[in-house]
Amino acid sequence: AMNFFAGLLLLLMPEENAF
Repeated sequence: AMNFFAGLLLLLMPEENAF
C-alpha cells in the first residue's frame, strides 16, 4: 500500500524525493 502512494507522490513531485 505504501509503495502505491510513494509511486504517486514520486510521479507528482519527482523533484521532492522525500523518500
